[in-house]
Amino acid sequence: MVGLWQLPLRPPTPSTLASSSPGRLEPSSANRPAVSNPGCAIKGNISFSSGKKFYHLPGMRDYEITLISPEKGERWFCSEQEAIAAGWQKAPNPRSAQ
Repeated sequence: MVGLWQLPLRPPTPSTLASSSPGRLEPSSANRPAVSNPGCAIKGNISFSSGKKFYHLPGMRDYEITLISPEKGERWFCSEQEAIAAGWQKAPNPRSAQ
């Protein structure tokens, strides 16, 4: 018998979220591109420690773990040119995948 705390943590799926009961918080769409423009996959993130605005491209070291919080001024971009024009700089990528 496996206790509750020994089970692996699983993130919610669309089907489990759809069956949520009233009063539960609905998932935020802030961490994925808008459905109307799926090409917007560049993450504009503001550094907690420095306050600098960095953009992350798919495949960069921290891309998958970077979360976007629009309420903090973070956003998605559709191109590097758009991010640069908005005053964001490319995130440092010191360790590339080997």
